[in-house]
Amino acid sequence: MKKVFSLLIAVFAVLGFSQQAFAQLPQTSTASNPIWYYIENGHSSDTPARQFINDSDGRWCQLITANGTDSINIVPLEANTKRNNQLWRVEVAETVDDVTYYNLINKAGGKMIVETPTTINNSARFNTSTTETPCKISISLVTNSEIYCIMQTLEGKASTLDAKGIYLVGLNNGFGWALSEATPYGGLPTADATTKLTANPRTWRFIPEADINKAYPVIATDNSDNNWYFIRNTGAANKYLTNAEGDGALIDKLPASDENLQLFKFVQYLKADTVYIISKAGNTYLGYDNTNKKMIFTSTPYKWCLRHNYNPVENKIQFSLRTSRQGNFLNGDVEAGSLTVLEKGKNAYNTSLAWAIEPKGSDTGIKTIDSETLKVYAVNGYIMVEGTDAPISVYTITGASVNAKARMLPGIYIVKAGNKATKVMVK
Repeated sequence: MKKVFSLLIAVFAVLGFSQQAFAQLPQTSTASNPIWYYIENGHSSDTPARQFINDSDGRWCQLITANGTDSINIVPLEANTKRNNQLWRVEVAETVDDVTYYNLINKAGGKMIVETPTTINNSARFNTSTTETPCKISISLVTNSEIYCIMQTLEGKASTLDAKGIYLVGLNNGFGWALSEATPYGGLPTADATTKLTANPRTWRFIPEADINKAYPVIATDNSDNNWYFIRNTGAANKYLTNAEGDGALIDKLPASDENLQLFKFVQYLKADTVYIISKAGNTYLGYDNTNKKMIFTSTPYKWCLRHNYNPVENKIQFSLRTSRQGNFLNGDVEAGSLTVLEKGKNAYNTSLAWAIEPKGSDTGIKTIDSETLKVYAVNGYIMVEGTDAPISVYTITGASVNAKARMLPGIYIVKAGNKATKVMVK
């Protein structure tokens, strides 16, 4: 029996890793009903530009982060207890010449301000304040993109900028001003038609709070945390990181009786760039033996840089483990635990240089729908389900239950029939 189902989503409330390719601009909100975003820089300096996910340069997945009285900078995701500094909401400030300008308000307190520069260049920095006048920022989509935005200030306009405003620019050691035609930044940003990526430090992606928090493991600030995860390599072998009597190995997933050998937790080091990865078997640290060129588990803490690799086309993320922000990648295919330099012009996503982090107990018990007996597809925005009389439920990719009786907007949805489920793409 054929059943027709659809859903109408609240566009901005559910955008993120699952549907960010169909995102527009961030939703404005108020203090009484806030909507929080992480703001990620989309910069890659690889050549050719805009074609590779998580390049050797290491500027991907850096988030705008407030630092109290110090200048705002961009760093990887902080520990869970520190993430308010990385969360922002967007509030309307005013409209000038038909352009709407906004204030950015930090969840830890304060609005974004600019520390007035003596010259308009990269030396200028931003900060947060509860007393000073906040800077007013326009937000618009990058050319050829439905993912990345550019942000320009209302203040600081100059004749040399043709009244275009000054861009918020992501740099390696923080972010500051840049001229709209400044040579190091290659002019105005555009997105690659195939990968949807950009190579311009002016580009930013607004990611809803829940989508980052659900995608990442819990990152604790001390060793008392008990959130455990499996770490699976995404290369062709598709094996799990394993503590094999002190050596690192990549093997198939073990039975529950031995799962402690494949369970790990994440603890932040002194700064956001690095984490410790701690094995449940013996409470030892994942490290690297440079002499014998292999992974080891040791009582000596060893720091890893944990970064996500975002794929706009598939709307998914994976992770990389690097020895530093721009260091070597932990490679799961050459030899178990070898370190590899990612060459410029190479893509880390869906290779042995990327890893999936899976929570313990994340198996929902839902089986994949048998394609021979049940068929799920989309027609003109409607989900079509054939071959079952079981009750049908539809969810967003982030797990929110939705009304299944209206025409859909583009996105990925989960269709559940009885105790079976599958994904469907609506274009």
